[in-house]
Amino acid sequence: QVSLCRQALSRTQRELTVRTGRARSTRVGSLPERALVAMPRTFRNESLTVVYAEDEDVFRLIAEPALTAAGIDGSRVHFADNGQEALDELMSLQDGNPDEAIVLLVDVNMPKMDGNTCAEEVRKMEKAGKLRRTPFLVCCSSGVEQVTFGGPGDTFHITMPKPFSNKEVDLVLEKAREWWMDGVVEIADEPPAAAPAPAAGGGGGARAPFDLTLVDMILADPEPICRMALQTALGLMGANEGLMVECDSAEEVVDAIKTLTAGVEQPIMLFISNASWGPTISAACAGLPRKAFLICTSVDGSDSTGSFNACLPRQFQQADLQNILDQCREWWTK
Repeated sequence: QVSLCRQALSRTQRELTVRTGRARSTRVGSLPERALVAMPRTFRNESLTVVYAEDEDVFRLIAEPALTAAGIDGSRVHFADNGQEALDELMSLQDGNPDEAIVLLVDVNMPKMDGNTCAEEVRKMEKAGKLRRTPFLVCCSSGVEQVTFGGPGDTFHITMPKPFSNKEVDLVLEKAREWWMDGVVEIADEPPAAAPAPAAGGGGGARAPFDLTLVDMILADPEPICRMALQTALGLMGANEGLMVECDSAEEVVDAIKTLTAGVEQPIMLFISNASWGPTISAACAGLPRKAFLICTSVDGSDSTGSFNACLPRQFQQADLQNILDQCREWWTK
């Protein structure tokens, strides 16, 4: 399949769409030879290499038996004290067998280089064609309580709590296997052209259909890890992360709202972790030319102020988030 794509591109120099094993369509432009890497259709835990960047010994001690219990060879588990050491280890593995997968697990907070920066550097090297062996990226954080999955364009493929157990390891390996079995890693040499934005409303005509990819979102939570988890989950649902604004106070939310008064004819979705902020934010939204849909994400998942359109449990599942999106879509079309 990869060979045929290259031949077609060399003859037409046009765009092609590659359909992978899970019916996922990917835009491919005029790509350099390195941009398409054929992967084998096998995935074995015993031949997997794991790099785990973690600066605390206690979490390393807990992690190793969970990894080996999944069938991973202990000699193939490499530990690093920080993100830079993890990158160095990843580069040292580039001369290894490209038919064997690598899983890179990184802690969020580490000295010298944190986990987010490490993962971003990996993505940069991937796009530049500097990696012969591209790793499956996993974020490990004590600030999350459940596994969440990344979507297209996200830095991490998956985020999971730490310390992690056999159950989380099994889930990571299952998703890594799906990623590996997709068969093709695609890297576009230029970003896809942005879809034209519909004209803003105001003429009294029919409202534009709800389009999640065009919806501005404000994620308000004092905890950065909670904002990241919500952003990841929304991205998986198809939301545009480029239209998400993170805030950690009611004042920041009000300021952010002022920048979203114009634009496409789509709602603004506000995810608010503190129910007491509701009246202030609701009042700020009252005079907007764009409609705002307020979601309370407080610990008890309830609206004590009557200011919100919907409530999302703080420890939510993807089904809970889908229900919120469905409520917003129904509200928008009324």
